[in-house]
This record gives sequence, structure tokens and C-alpha cells, in this order.
Amino acid sequence: MELISAGNGMSPAWSPDGAWIAFLSNRAEGWDLYVAPAAGGDPQRLTKGATADDPAWRSDGLAVAVHRRAGIDLAPLDGTAPLRFDETATQASWSRDGRIAIIRDGRLALQGCGNDVETEIDARDPAWAPDGRRLAVTRASGIEIADAETSETQLLEGGQRGAAPAWHPSGDRIAFERDDGIQVANLDAGTMETLPTPMPAGKPSWSPSGDEIAFHAYVDANWNILILNLASGHVRPLTAATWASWNARG
Repeated sequence: MELISAGNGMSPAWSPDGAWIAFLSNRAEGWDLYVAPAAGGDPQRLTKGATADDPAWRSDGLAVAVHRRAGIDLAPLDGTAPLRFDETATQASWSRDGRIAIIRDGRLALQGCGNDVETEIDARDPAWAPDGRRLAVTRASGIEIADAETSETQLLEGGQRGAAPAWHPSGDRIAFERDDGIQVANLDAGTMETLPTPMPAGKPSWSPSGDEIAFHAYVDANWNILILNLASGHVRPLTAATWASWNARG
């Protein structure tokens, strides 16, 4: 007897225009990529037949990259069949001007920067800063900020043991997951804050306005996507699966 989630979600990624949130769910046959209106509504399934992981929006907002079949596929928002983007990469991130950071063989590579660069940086979870000059990455030491031109890195103060960094649209804050919850590093002030989210929680993603942040959390005996309004502190669900909502299927 197989238990299928009726509506869970993990790994949210906000679209560049703020209209959609991409996420992963196993509400059908396996872990697939879905997109749902950020304001709430019925999700649309974009992949089928192979486990999807690490969703990331292309800079034009018309497709979502996911790790599938030992490489990266691009799933168009219009629902047409996913296209192969890279045969060996595992993660991707697009800058606002269309440059690409990928993780291949556990190392950071940059494309579209004049010359493609295969760096010596062992990393995962690449995230372009809004200025297009820096990237936040997860390394063994914690969250580090890498210079896109020189490949020099600097450990984010307070980012030890952190993962899954996400830049605020202003470029002056980085949210990331840690064992003690989702943290936000205020780069200019040099301070840290813990967001008021359920525990455990992870994979933060800022809205383009910077007013809200999406994340996944283990609530009601399932993983769900929640959205925190930074001004009010109100948390609303984007997915709402519970143990009671799971359906048995033979």
C-alpha cells in the first residue's frame, strides 16, 4: 500500500515577476516540479516520470530548471515538455542579466560572463546577488560569498553550518537555513536575526518585492510551503497537506 501526499511541497522558488512559486511535491507518482500562483490557487505540474530537485527560475521567468536524470532540465511555464539544458550539472542559478552559475562535479562554474569559467570552488546552492558581481554558495565552512570575477570567497559572518542562501532583492541581506531555523544576515549592519517560522524549516526564497519570504517547514506531519510576511509576521500556507489528507493507493 503506497501513501501519496494530497498536497505537500518543498524547495520553493519565487518567479522573477513575483507571480508564481515553483516547488517540489510528490502528490502524484513521485517528486515532480509544480508551479502555483504566489497569491494561492491550483498548482500546475511541469514534470513527470523522473525525480526533480533544486528548482531555479530562468531569468526571463518563462522556464524553471530542475535536476533530473543526472543533469539539468528546463521546464517551460507553458507546460510543454522539459528540455535538456545540461547533461552533467546538478544545480543552476541565473543572474538578472541572464548569466548562469552551475554546479558541476561539485564545483562552481560560470557561463555567459564573456568567458565561461570553471572555478576551483567546491560548492553547492549557488545564488546570484542582485548586483550580478557576487554569488552566495554553500561550502564545507558554511555560507560564503564569491566574487564572480576573481573567484575569491569570504565566509559570511554567522553563516557557519548554514545552507541554501537566498539574497534579498536589495542585496543587503542573505537568508539561509540552519539547524536553529531560518537566519537572515544583515550585511551592512553585521547583525543576524532568526525569522519567526515553524521548526524545522528551510530553503528560503524572497519575493521580488522583498516583503515576503517563502520556505518549507515540517508542519501537520508533512512538508509544506509557507509564506511569511516580514512586516506583519503573518504566515500563510501555499500547500496544506496533513497526515490525515494522505490517500492510500494500492
